[in-house]
Amino acid sequence: MLIFLLLLICSTASAFEDLTAGKPFVPWLWQDQLKPTIQNSLSTDGLLIIGSTLAGSAAAHHYDSEVYEHNLRGKDLVFDGKTSGFLGTLGGGGVGIGVAAAQLFFDQKNGLRHGRAIMMTSLTHVTSAFLVSRKRPDLRPDYLPFDSAYPSGHASSIFATATSLAYAYGWLAGVPSFALAAAISAARVSENAHWLSDVVAGAGLGIFWGVASYKVNDTEQNDRQAIQLLPPQPTQGGFLLSIKIIPGQIPSNF
Repeated sequence: MLIFLLLLICSTASAFEDLTAGKPFVPWLWQDQLKPTIQNSLSTDGLLIIGSTLAGSAAAHHYDSEVYEHNLRGKDLVFDGKTSGFLGTLGGGGVGIGVAAAQLFFDQKNGLRHGRAIMMTSLTHVTSAFLVSRKRPDLRPDYLPFDSAYPSGHASSIFATATSLAYAYGWLAGVPSFALAAAISAARVSENAHWLSDVVAGAGLGIFWGVASYKVNDTEQNDRQAIQLLPPQPTQGGFLLSIKIIPGQIPSNF
């Protein structure tokens, strides 16, 4: 609820139609936004995403210690410390909230979809992190009052944003958004703020809610960009998770 309130505050109320259509905020939030999103998450696509995420996270877990020790040596890192710190700040959630707020101003339908994805991702991330209570590789203090390494909040939030933008505006927005999401996730591993399996789980969580949120009240199929999470493919020493974006008609408001 706090995220939705923040999105509404960040957007100029007079610039768009009444979001709730006259309904009290809390019933509208549950009945029109969260409940349909949860219902749509229990689809074949959703189950495939969850299954692939769990499989990918389990596979990545076998390399957590190896990746951690590699990063400790400080050689051949994906990003240097300064770049990792910048990407970590960029992926802290502010970018996604800002984009969603701008969408509520200029593109209300997709702004609501994006906002739902961010909210559900945040709620399930905090819940999952509390249940798992995994320590971070570098044992740094958490911003939450408990150990919250798994799943990665940075990865989950930025992948929720990337998925939402890909669905809303097609590959022209999806490709750079997913590239940025991958870079932020890699940076979190590179600086040993997260285990490799943390960011794999976080990415899957964000994609899961981005897909589920887009399907709520989805009656305009012409502007839809299909996103498919392909089954894990075995590679030498691990698994490869791939996302397939099928371009359709780019919306006229892109």
